[in-house]
Amino acid sequence: MKIGYLPKNSKIHTKNGLVNIEELVKNDEILTTNGYKKINKVISYGINPIYTITTSKGKFNCAIEQDIAIINDNENIWIKASQLKINHKLILTRTKIEGTDNIILPSIDFINRKDRLLTPEFTNEIAWFFGFLYFGSANLKTCFKIFCKDYKQLKKICKIIKQFGENISLITTIDKINNNYTIKINASNFIDYIMKYLKSNTIAYFINETTYDNRISYIAGIIDGYKHEQNFFIKISFDNDFFLRNLNNLIYSCGIECIINNNTLAIIESYSIEEIKKNKLFDSEVNINITTFSNTILINNMLCCCADFIDIKHNIETDTYRIEIEDNVDFCCEGYLTS
Repeated sequence: MKIGYLPKNSKIHTKNGLVNIEELVKNDEILTTNGYKKINKVISYGINPIYTITTSKGKFNCAIEQDIAIINDNENIWIKASQLKINHKLILTRTKIEGTDNIILPSIDFINRKDRLLTPEFTNEIAWFFGFLYFGSANLKTCFKIFCKDYKQLKKICKIIKQFGENISLITTIDKINNNYTIKINASNFIDYIMKYLKSNTIAYFINETTYDNRISYIAGIIDGYKHEQNFFIKISFDNDFFLRNLNNLIYSCGIECIINNNTLAIIESYSIEEIKKNKLFDSEVNINITTFSNTILINNMLCCCADFIDIKHNIETDTYRIEIEDNVDFCCEGYLTS
C-alpha cells in the first residue's frame, strides 16, 4: 500500500506551538479539524523522495501519495498529492494555535563577570525586539548597529536592550535633520547571541513554540524592522526563500493569511492586517482596504481558507516521517490540512 509521509523539519501545528515533525513525541497534542488530538506514534520512514506542491499562497512539501484536503462543492474531500489538478483548491488553517507560556530563553555565554548578561523573561517586548533585529540591524566589522525609524523607536529599543543587563554599552546617534537614528553595540557575547538565534536562516524554536501574543509580536517586529512603506497591504521581499517559508508558517500559526510568490511574502487580506495592527508594539503605518477579505470556511471546529493548486514537482530525497493520531484524524502541517 502506498502511503504518505512528510520531510524532516516540517512544521506541525501543535498546542505547544510549531514543532518539527521529527521532534514530536507520543501524547503531543496537534491541531485537527476536531480540535486538538494526541499523537500515538511518530514513525521514521528513512530517506524518500519529496515533492513540492506549489499553490497560489505558497508551497508544501510531502510524499507523492500524501493525503491532501481540497474543497469540492463547499465540502472538503481527500485526494492523493499525485491526483491534484488545476482548479483544485487546497485547504489552509486560519485557526491560531496556543503555544507555550513558560518558555525560557537560551542563556547568553560569557567569559568573565564583567561580560555576564541577563536572560530576560520572554515577553511581548522581547519577541518584538527579536523580530525587529532580523531586518532592522546589521553586524558590521566594527560593531553591531540597529537602525531605528525615529527617536521614539530608538528609546523603546534602548529600554528593551537594558533588560539584558545594565552593563551593555549603547552608543546612540540622533540626527533629526537627516532622520538618522542608530544604536551601536559592542558586546561580543550579545552580538553572538543575536547572530546565532535571531539572524539565521531559520526562526528559533523558542519563537515557533511560544504563545500567540509573542508570535504576533515577533511578526510585528519583523515588519517594523523591514522599514518599507506599507500601503493597503504588507509586503516583504527577500532573497532567502527558506526564511520566508519559515515566516509564512509562523504567520499561519497565528490564524493570519499570507501569500508567498517570487521571494515576496504579502499579507493582503484586511482581517489579517487588522490582527497585526492590534499589537501595541507595532510601529508601522498600514492602511486597510476593507474590500480585500478572504473567503473563509468552517470545517468542523476549524476556521480555514483556500489556495489554488498550481503544480507539483519532484524536489529532493531526504529523511521522512509519518505520524499516527488518535481517531486517525487530519492535522495541519505548515498551514495546510493533510492526513
